[in-house]
Amino acid sequence: MSSQAKYLSLLIRTVLAVAVAFFTGELTVRVAGLSKTWNGKQEEQLHARIIEKHYSKEAIGFRYLPSSNFISIRDKTYVINQAGFRDLEFKLKKVNPRIAFIGDSVIEGLGVDAKDRATNRARAALAATLKKKVDIYNFGVGAFSTYDELAVLENHVVSYKPDYAVLQICFNDLQRNYDIAHFEGDTVSKPDVSQPSLKAFFQKHSAFYLFLAEKYDYQRLRNGSPNSLLDNVIIERDEQWMLLSQLIARFRDVCQDSGIHPIIMYIP
Repeated sequence: MSSQAKYLSLLIRTVLAVAVAFFTGELTVRVAGLSKTWNGKQEEQLHARIIEKHYSKEAIGFRYLPSSNFISIRDKTYVINQAGFRDLEFKLKKVNPRIAFIGDSVIEGLGVDAKDRATNRARAALAATLKKKVDIYNFGVGAFSTYDELAVLENHVVSYKPDYAVLQICFNDLQRNYDIAHFEGDTVSKPDVSQPSLKAFFQKHSAFYLFLAEKYDYQRLRNGSPNSLLDNVIIERDEQWMLLSQLIARFRDVCQDSGIHPIIMYIP
């Protein structure tokens, strides 16, 4: 056998060995659920497919279809009230002190039972501490931007005349809000967050790649090494913070005009 043929044979065997090893690793990680990133992405995609037919049609400030019921990820039951939110029925007539929570999946309680959500725990804790009933209304819907939350405040929350309105903000709202503003004609150019195509392909389609990336970045984090992946989870810009400040000011103004005390709850 010529040297060229030997080289080609070695190359083929090496490629096949790498392919088999990668396939085995991919299968193992998926079956055993070893990548938290992959598992989270799969749950989000499954939840999105389940709830798609249960959403109302508003482009901004969407809700669930009133009085709908369905099972989502982790076998959690969603019972939607007549107002279109995952909570007990809301009452217009106010008898007790009332607090409205507005937010995204953190407030809605993605993947948890309703009784274990922050709002339900706050309801029980306040009742025990104050020795009186406090009505806490949950206006949270997963994937909300601050624009959505303001629409819900103006179109739904105000009519229930809460004493306090709590607006929950997450760091990822910066990009969501910016995307909406840009789509509606904002002249500020969007940041270029494009990734190399091969890397993007593996991040989207390979659980094994994400598992290895998690281990690698964890070790870099433990060693105090620079970590570009963590640094660029969300690319933030001054324009994004300025926009968020404007939206918060609008939230404050709407609340004050309606006799509601505004509260901002920031979750990194």
